[in-house]
Amino acid sequence: MPTPSKSRRSRVKVAGHAPMDQAQLDAAAELFAVLSEPSRLRILQALQAGPESVGELGEKLSMKQANVSKQLGILQAAGVVSRRQEGNRA
Repeated sequence: MPTPSKSRRSRVKVAGHAPMDQAQLDAAAELFAVLSEPSRLRILQALQAGPESVGELGEKLSMKQANVSKQLGILQAAGVVSRRQEGNRA
């Protein structure tokens, strides 16, 4: 099979962005790793409508409260969500 001529080769370029340094690449990879878990994506999708307690999220998503809490902790540590305490509800 003949190789395509230079004029027919596709080239991909991200316009308008400077290359990332190693720290930025590491941070991006870490964020993508956090977002690679489907249950975390489900939680984020549910939170788009507004804040919810851990218990409310567990009910809405049919997840155990302990698992929701664990996944929220991971999202919080990555800086994706923040936590607000209201009495005994978070």
